[in-house]
Amino acid sequence: MDLNTSLKVKTMKKGQIRKIYRQWMRWDFPPAERRPLRRILKFVAQKKYECLGLWRGEEQAGYAFLALDGRGGALLDYYAMAPACRGKGYGSTFFPLIACRYPAGILAEVESPEKASCNQEKALRCRRVEFYRRLGMKDTGLRCLLYGIPYEILWHPGCWKQEELHRHLDGFYRQLMTPLMYRENLRYEMPDKM
Repeated sequence: MDLNTSLKVKTMKKGQIRKIYRQWMRWDFPPAERRPLRRILKFVAQKKYECLGLWRGEEQAGYAFLALDGRGGALLDYYAMAPACRGKGYGSTFFPLIACRYPAGILAEVESPEKASCNQEKALRCRRVEFYRRLGMKDTGLRCLLYGIPYEILWHPGCWKQEELHRHLDGFYRQLMTPLMYRENLRYEMPDKM
């Protein structure tokens, strides 16, 4: 079966978002990394956030939740495939279908392999970074500590310039976090060349 011809990307409606959040995300992401559902729905209503589903016929194969900047750029907030679809090319097929929607570029946070607490966790984080690199994402050199979790920031190039990436990333965080949350839960590590 050719995945490219059998899959469709659809914008999820409120009920679908709730279902994915309650039935999938609780298994895909630990509680510390999950944004409250009410905030996701608020951002969707404000057109600051988009929830996309990958569909194979009538069956949902994956999802991507993205923060939007209103100018063609996005921050990939959550990205996962249904358990039965993992390791079968769905994630690699889904991403280019998403990327073409955001000509300015896409930023993504991945947990830093260097900061892993054990070898098993480090191997899992390395696999995630490699997955995104195979999709064409590049390391920005930006690092942040977000809610106590160390992240590397990757970038799928569009028309954003490399030297503007920190400003775009910070804009997403300011949009998604209250001022208090921003002050108390975000720290940047800046690369020397920026």
